[in-house]
Amino acid sequence: MRVERLPFVCPRARVTTRYARLIAGMARHMPLSAVARHTGLSWDSVKAIECAHLAETMPIPPPRTLAGIRYLGVDEVARAKGQSYFTLAYDLSPGAHYGRIL
Repeated sequence: MRVERLPFVCPRARVTTRYARLIAGMARHMPLSAVARHTGLSWDSVKAIECAHLAETMPIPPPRTLAGIRYLGVDEVARAKGQSYFTLAYDLSPGAHYGRIL
Protein backbone atom coordinates (compact mmCIF):
# COMPACT_ATOMS: atom_id res chain seq x y z
CA MET A 1 0.00 0.00 0.00
CA ARG A 2 1.33 3.42 -0.94
CA VAL A 3 0.28 6.55 0.95
CA GLU A 4 0.89 9.86 -0.74
CA ARG A 5 1.84 12.84 1.42
CA LEU A 6 -0.38 15.85 0.86
CA PRO A 7 0.81 19.12 2.45
CA PHE A 8 -2.72 20.39 3.04
CA VAL A 9 -3.88 17.28 4.98
CA CYS A 10 -2.99 16.84 8.64
CA PRO A 11 -0.82 13.78 9.24
CA ARG A 12 -2.84 10.78 10.52
CA ALA A 13 -6.08 12.75 10.18
CA ARG A 14 -8.95 12.88 7.77
CA VAL A 15 -9.27 16.64 7.67
CA THR A 16 -7.29 19.34 5.91
CA THR A 17 -4.95 21.60 7.84
CA ARG A 18 -7.18 24.60 7.18
CA TYR A 19 -10.28 22.77 8.47
CA ALA A 20 -8.37 21.68 11.59
CA ARG A 21 -7.39 25.33 12.24
CA LEU A 22 -11.05 26.35 11.84
CA ILE A 23 -12.18 23.72 14.34
CA ALA A 24 -9.43 24.69 16.81
CA GLY A 25 -10.40 28.35 16.45
CA MET A 26 -14.04 27.56 17.09
CA ALA A 27 -13.08 25.45 20.12
CA ARG A 28 -11.44 28.52 21.67
CA HIS A 29 -14.82 30.28 21.81
CA MET A 30 -17.37 27.47 21.99
CA PRO A 31 -17.80 24.26 23.96
CA LEU A 32 -16.58 21.17 22.09
CA SER A 33 -20.12 19.79 21.97
CA ALA A 34 -21.28 22.94 20.13
CA VAL A 35 -18.37 22.69 17.66
CA ALA A 36 -19.26 19.05 17.06
CA ARG A 37 -22.91 19.89 16.38
CA HIS A 38 -21.98 22.79 14.09
CA THR A 39 -19.46 20.80 12.04
CA GLY A 40 -21.29 17.47 12.06
CA LEU A 41 -18.26 15.72 13.56
CA SER A 42 -18.29 13.59 16.68
CA TRP A 43 -17.18 15.09 19.98
CA ASP A 44 -14.22 12.68 20.01
CA SER A 45 -13.09 13.87 16.56
CA VAL A 46 -13.30 17.52 17.57
CA LYS A 47 -11.35 16.82 20.77
CA ALA A 48 -8.65 14.91 18.84
CA ILE A 49 -8.30 17.76 16.32
CA GLU A 50 -8.07 20.33 19.10
CA CYS A 51 -5.47 18.26 21.00
CA ALA A 52 -3.36 17.85 17.86
CA HIS A 53 -3.55 21.61 17.22
CA LEU A 54 -2.50 22.40 20.80
CA ALA A 55 0.39 19.94 20.57
CA GLU A 56 1.63 21.78 17.46
CA THR A 57 1.15 25.32 18.72
CA MET A 58 1.86 25.13 22.47
CA PRO A 59 5.54 24.62 23.28
CA ILE A 60 6.28 22.02 25.93
CA PRO A 61 8.64 23.51 28.52
CA PRO A 62 11.98 21.76 28.92
CA PRO A 63 12.05 19.44 31.97
CA ARG A 64 14.79 21.52 33.65
CA THR A 65 12.37 24.48 33.93
CA LEU A 66 9.92 22.28 35.82
CA ALA A 67 12.46 20.88 38.28
CA GLY A 68 11.64 21.49 41.93
CA ILE A 69 7.92 22.11 41.45
CA ARG A 70 6.00 20.45 44.25
CA TYR A 71 2.73 22.37 44.08
CA LEU A 72 1.00 23.46 40.90
CA GLY A 73 -1.78 26.02 40.65
CA VAL A 74 -4.09 26.21 37.65
CA ASP A 75 -6.44 29.11 36.95
CA GLU A 76 -8.74 29.91 34.05
CA VAL A 77 -8.81 33.63 33.34
CA ALA A 78 -11.25 35.55 31.15
CA ARG A 79 -9.49 37.45 28.37
CA ALA A 80 -12.62 39.49 27.73
CA LYS A 81 -16.28 39.32 28.64
CA GLY A 82 -17.96 36.26 27.20
CA GLN A 83 -16.37 32.87 26.58
CA SER A 84 -12.82 33.89 25.74
CA TYR A 85 -10.63 32.26 28.40
CA PHE A 86 -7.07 31.10 28.77
CA THR A 87 -5.49 28.81 31.35
CA LEU A 88 -2.50 29.74 33.49
CA ALA A 89 -0.31 27.31 35.42
CA TYR A 90 1.62 28.65 38.43
CA ASP A 91 4.48 27.29 40.51
CA LEU A 92 3.13 27.38 44.07
CA SER A 93 6.11 25.64 45.67
CA PRO A 94 7.64 27.62 48.55
CA GLY A 95 10.81 29.43 47.61
CA ALA A 96 12.21 32.01 45.22
CA HIS A 97 10.03 30.95 42.27
CA TYR A 98 6.71 31.05 44.15
CA GLY A 99 3.94 32.36 41.88
CA ARG A 100 5.91 32.19 38.63
CA ILE A 101 3.79 31.50 35.55
CA LEU A 102 4.79 28.35 33.78
